[in-house]
Amino acid sequence: MFRIDETAQTLDPEAAINMSYAAWCTIHGLALFASGGPLRSLQDHPEKLEVLVNSVLDTLLLGMDKRI
Repeated sequence: MFRIDETAQTLDPEAAINMSYAAWCTIHGLALFASGGPLRSLQDHPEKLEVLVNSVLDTLLLGMDKRI
């Protein structure tokens, strides 16, 4: 569940859509950077790329997880 407000009992649909876009842009941007952008050198180091991807996903999900 997306974090809208720590005290909110319901999820604001517009805020949920906006956070979906934020997640999509984050993942898409990371993929673009890794495939041909500033992070392309990580293609030669898949273990480093995996660590980076996991870190980005953890950070993204932590920020969206209302159960924290």
